[in-house]
Amino acid sequence: MRRLRPAASVLTLVVAALAVFAPADGRASVEDEGTFWTAYMSTWWLDESWGVWFDTHYDVDRFFALRGGLSRRFESGVTLTGGFAWLRLRPDLERDEYRPWGQILVPFRFDENWSASGRLRVGGRFLERLDGGEIVDGYDFVFRTRFQVALTRRFAPLSIGRPLVQIADEVLLNAASTTAFDVFDQNRISLLFGLEMKDVTVRVGYMHRYLSGGAGGRGVSEHTALLWFSQSVELRGARGAPQEEPDTSMP
Repeated sequence: MRRLRPAASVLTLVVAALAVFAPADGRASVEDEGTFWTAYMSTWWLDESWGVWFDTHYDVDRFFALRGGLSRRFESGVTLTGGFAWLRLRPDLERDEYRPWGQILVPFRFDENWSASGRLRVGGRFLERLDGGEIVDGYDFVFRTRFQVALTRRFAPLSIGRPLVQIADEVLLNAASTTAFDVFDQNRISLLFGLEMKDVTVRVGYMHRYLSGGAGGRGVSEHTALLWFSQSVELRGARGAPQEEPDTSMP
């Protein structure tokens, strides 16, 4: 586990979080919306190094997602994961998306209470094509890159587990601007309050998302209530993923 000065991580997080206040796609017209997002995220460790990733998400206004993958963890704590995801997209839950993806997660440890992580995720999005609001034959494709930073503060353990507070910011960028996508896709900043209980972490909180409306569309400022469950499961005597940094996986 890497050890750094907390100030460096805080500065990085603050700089990234400023993206939420910037008019990234130049639109003056922005819609305000509210929604609820629940998720279950897990890694099932087969041994010291290899694990199976599974997570599922449901946003009542945006999507339902299933994602799987294979994870390789190194002694430094750095973890590589790759896999495939399927999403059913709102507003009517009738549009499918297929997404091969991969990521690298780098954890940092300052002391027994403070930790952070940086994550780079890349993926190819194959979305059913729309014409005039109707699904037609064929797929739109875009390659998307995502960078997330998270900072976690843990507190003294209680009888039921260890409380924590976490702030995270993620910027999502498309490889090119097309008729369907802008280069800037969205920004997500979240504040979470959680409880670590052995191999399960429960978190509740708030996320603000600014979403580009695509070429010619309107941006969305979305206020999201969160309820997330993370789990690390030991199999065949594996030591399991350390609860150094609660999973901040997102679709």
